[in-house]
Amino acid sequence: MNQLQRTIKWIQTHRLLSFYLCAAHLLLIALIFVPNLAPKISKVMGKEHPNNLVIYNYQSMKTMLGRVARNLDKNTAFFIGDSLTQGMAVNNILPYAVNFGIGHDTIAGVLQRIRTYDSINKMTTVIIMVGINDLRKLSIKTAISHYADLLHQLRKLNHVYIHEVLPIDQNIFGKKLQNKITLFNQQLFNLTREFSHIKFLRRSSAFIDSTGSLKSTLHLGDGLHLNDKGYDIWIKQLRKQLNNK
Repeated sequence: MNQLQRTIKWIQTHRLLSFYLCAAHLLLIALIFVPNLAPKISKVMGKEHPNNLVIYNYQSMKTMLGRVARNLDKNTAFFIGDSLTQGMAVNNILPYAVNFGIGHDTIAGVLQRIRTYDSINKMTTVIIMVGINDLRKLSIKTAISHYADLLHQLRKLNHVYIHEVLPIDQNIFGKKLQNKITLFNQQLFNLTREFSHIKFLRRSSAFIDSTGSLKSTLHLGDGLHLNDKGYDIWIKQLRKQLNNK
């Protein structure tokens, strides 16, 4: 019996395994030569990668808010930031307020968006609350550099408010990230002092426990995003700060 006959006999004996090996090799070849095949398969199967969904949601919100920005007048209070901003009822803080928060946004993302909003140049009040997504991935030095670019972009506006990054629950994220947030906020405060028209907003002491950690009773269980009680504290704090401007 020659080699070919032995191979055919083995395939006939192990049909299921042979089919699996053949299919695996064909799929591997397709993944190499067909662009974006894996994401397409995942989408068809309803298993689209979360990153794809995040990117799609971000781009959709960005496009929609771009259209909204063209319809704003000069009396609008303009809130912009990440998911913490997005979840806030800004009309409970100031009249004629709009919420331009988008989940997962970063300092650089806010800068890029603001550059496309021509109407922001006539806004009475601009409030920026962003940074936690940067600090989870970037160094403090890089994040501050991005913020410097953002503040430079806003140098011609009259009333700009920069809110410090809120604390996180150290029991979930660890003390290292909270220490990073504290150092970042100190450097951000020093940065804002270089601009006479920019005011720095600090978080309420009611957010933290004796260790400086975000109280577990004020977030949704993820150590970061505020629940109703947390937003109630934040809204009352901002209402007092911004109405006394």
